[in-house]
Amino acid sequence: MTIYFLTHKLLPTSWSQDMLEVVGATVLSPKISTTEDYSLLWVLIVGPPGTGKTETANLVRHYHHVHPLDNVASAKSLVSGAVNAKGKKAKDLLAEFNGKCVVMKDMSDMLSGDDRAVKAILGTLTNVFDGDYDKGIGTAFDGPATIKVSSKFSLVGCCVAKVLAGREELMARLGSRYLCYRVPIVGKPKPGPEPYAPKGARKTLHNVIASRLREHLDAAEPLVLKTVLTDDQEVYVTTLARLVALARTGASDQRYTDSDDRPRYHHVLDDPEDHHRVREQFIVLLRGLAAFNLRTTPAAGDVQLVQRVALGTLPRIRADILALMRTQPVMIGGYAGVVVSQTAEALGLSNEGVRGVLTDMTKLGVLVREPLAYQGPTSKGDFYHLEPEFSEAVLGKYVEETANQITTL
Repeated sequence: MTIYFLTHKLLPTSWSQDMLEVVGATVLSPKISTTEDYSLLWVLIVGPPGTGKTETANLVRHYHHVHPLDNVASAKSLVSGAVNAKGKKAKDLLAEFNGKCVVMKDMSDMLSGDDRAVKAILGTLTNVFDGDYDKGIGTAFDGPATIKVSSKFSLVGCCVAKVLAGREELMARLGSRYLCYRVPIVGKPKPGPEPYAPKGARKTLHNVIASRLREHLDAAEPLVLKTVLTDDQEVYVTTLARLVALARTGASDQRYTDSDDRPRYHHVLDDPEDHHRVREQFIVLLRGLAAFNLRTTPAAGDVQLVQRVALGTLPRIRADILALMRTQPVMIGGYAGVVVSQTAEALGLSNEGVRGVLTDMTKLGVLVREPLAYQGPTSKGDFYHLEPEFSEAVLGKYVEETANQITTL
């Protein structure tokens, strides 16, 4: 029996294979990042409680290239600089991570901590992303007063969606380093056709899968550096990277005082990030997926999973708007898009709030705004569709394949 079949017995959901492949690819990825100097692959698996995130992460917990981590109490626990009474320096976690995949089965706990502590931890991780970290400790009794750590590692973190939503702005401010796979659930999670394994048999099944998975990863590892993308795949991931770099740009309402000394707010967009880092992350993920599936060239399913990760990496509302263009598009002039009223109703938001998000996405160059020539019961406001550059990357052939299932104005 294949690993996928067994995993579906343990986690009978439509997304269990996605999660397993993302985790497997990330475990294999440090060899690409360290040998070929690509950006590190840090992926968050995001979804409601009970969707199998932790169970999937625990499957690779004892693999020899994995460093399991239940929690990070503080930034000092990563690099402390502490010494004991005999002057012996404490070991640094960051040094132990080098060359491995750090698996945090419950990153929600860390992100739910005190604001200052969370900012310090994320700041330390951000600073080490490029592989080198220098920490000044002020004084030292033996050796320099600066701790230098070189550590390159991949990371898988499991997180509850509601917790991540509360930290998206902070993470964006510190710099975007994380990709996200979001469990594709609308409303109540729906299990697949197979029943869950009986409770007493789950531990045994888990151990069998973990053992098979270790053997599978050992077989996949020699293929990692042999993987190569086709020219079309290179172009595709570059387009996805440009989309993500623009669409996850932060926004904030800055407070100021007008001439009458009354508080006012000015909506400001941050400067978009350069797309090269996320492009390298997509390449590493795609190559890792190919190797995990024992191939040297990514297949169509690997590319589609990278697309799902790319769209899941965007801020939640922006990602939901792009998802609407795929699932409930409004068609005008050959374009698949959305209008404000339809989007607000589908997402349970106010027209004003949706219009603000659509305006931001237009200013960022992700969407195009087309004023409607007439007003009707389903066409209040403007029409928004993707910039042509991103249409194929988001929609693919979806529009042609579902032309008889969509709303036409």
